[in-house]
Amino acid sequence: MKSTGEQVTDMAENSETIPVPTHHGFASILADDVIRAYASLDQQKDAPNRRNVIRSVFVAIEGLVWTCREHVRDTAASLDELTPLANLALREMTYTVTEQGLLLEQVRFITLPAMLRLVTRQAQSLATELSVDFGGPGWAALKTAMAIRNRVTHPKSLDDLTVTIHDLSTVRTSFQWIASTTTYIMEMMNARLLQHNTDMAEIMKRLDAGDPVACALINTHCDRTKSRARISNSD
Repeated sequence: MKSTGEQVTDMAENSETIPVPTHHGFASILADDVIRAYASLDQQKDAPNRRNVIRSVFVAIEGLVWTCREHVRDTAASLDELTPLANLALREMTYTVTEQGLLLEQVRFITLPAMLRLVTRQAQSLATELSVDFGGPGWAALKTAMAIRNRVTHPKSLDDLTVTIHDLSTVRTSFQWIASTTTYIMEMMNARLLQHNTDMAEIMKRLDAGDPVACALINTHCDRTKSRARISNSD
């Protein structure tokens, strides 16, 4: 089965007309921009359209990683597994304390590769069987494609504006890898939530039956929640 990235680029390259998205969700708009960029390039293979493909693909890549990041963060929060430190990092925030003792949040930029690795590690803490290949051609293509994007969006010479066929191929490979990787991570998080809900339903069933082990588990969870609330209130 083809990945999301392969489907998007195949649609653009094989269609004679520009597809119209069936809905206007965040991911749909990002994908539609990529489709339209490839379609324009297919109709007129010139330098401006090549550069537009690079820009559109990376807007989509950034958006997909952000979507995946939020999905993992929400999943961890739902499972009561989101630590304050991980929450700050995933939100790209840090903090400082003023001389008056005021606690202030500060934005902390995290590079795309670092964020993807962070998201993957946080996801693995929730689903230990999750595995992402950071040693393969997809990851390598992403790092090379980022250099191409940076060169095109921050040009210092005419050569920086040149986008070769090889550049386009590298960027396409990176997009396909990001699309399939982020989809895979989010699917694993959905499976983890489903398992959690199934387990909770079983615990509730056992509680209704008066199972002492289930009662002890619930009491432990309630005590931990109350303890966290007391610590938060004391701050």
